Amino acid sequence: MSERSIDRHTFHKTRYRGFTYRLQADGSKKFYGFVPGRGRVALEGAEREARAHWDELRGKVGKGEQIATTKKRLADVGEEHVRDAEKRLRRGNEYRADFERVSVPVLGHRRITEITPQEIIKLDDRLRASGWRRRRSPTI
Repeated sequence: MSERSIDRHTFHKTRYRGFTYRLQADGSKKFYGFVPGRGRVALEGAEREARAHWDELRGKVGKGEQIATTKKRLADVGEEHVRDAEKRLRRGNEYRADFERVSVPVLGHRRITEITPQEIIKLDDRLRASGWRRRRSPTI
């Protein structure tokens, strides 16, 4: 059976336990590794780079370090940040209003790991073109 006829939605085993791949439309392989406490994690790069990344993640978990989740959305992470900012900043409530008015409608539904720097720059350009300016920089 050739690789082209294999179902691209199936996770294929490798010789390393917990390290699998899926075939992409272009014939390349997308690698995934099982990380305790996180489950199956998508890994970047070719097999060698993906295995190195997988080993690094497993090492961090073994040491008790936190691994950034890929499932959090901007609105969720922003809510945590704004909650902290409201405690620290004198104008924390304005900070929340700006975040909810500007960032959440545009990127709030997106996963943090999916947002690219180009999208942030594009949002910034749109805000500047519309004349939006922060009333005052936050004071600590």
